[in-house]
Amino acid sequence: SLCLDGTGTRLLSGGLDALVKVYDLASLTVAHTMRMDAPIRAVAVAPDNSRLVVAAVDGMLTIRQRVAKVRWGVSH
Repeated sequence: SLCLDGTGTRLLSGGLDALVKVYDLASLTVAHTMRMDAPIRAVAVAPDNSRLVVAAVDGMLTIRQRVAKVRWGVSH
């Protein structure tokens, strides 16, 4: 699964390897990598980049809230 962030400057990918990768489109490098508990079916980002939603093939939905400018944290 692929999606752009709210600014259109980063591309997020999620796949069967259970990794979410965040690519910086200006430098074409991986800026962040997050390991999930199961293979990923879909990824999405809120328009204001405040939340990341990951749907896994096992039916689990993970929502992470951004807690700092460059890191994602778990939402409670």
